[in-house]
Amino acid sequence: MTPHGGQIAAYASNDVNTANRLQLLIMLYEGAIRFMSRANEAMKAGNLADKGLYLHKAQAIIDEFKGTLDFSASKD
Repeated sequence: MTPHGGQIAAYASNDVNTANRLQLLIMLYEGAIRFMSRANEAMKAGNLADKGLYLHKAQAIIDEFKGTLDFSASKD
């Protein structure tokens, strides 16, 4: 961990705790994209362990998205 790792984690935690619903969704999108990009890089490098790790993290974010869906708002 970097010397400022704890401070960075605290800052990120504060962002999540003070964000509104739209900001949280944007953070989730950005996180999913970031992890899928890292998985792609790991796959190209032949690092299957990291590829699996980052795909798992992206999938966890997608699962969180599913929890935010409001099916009662759909007309279909």
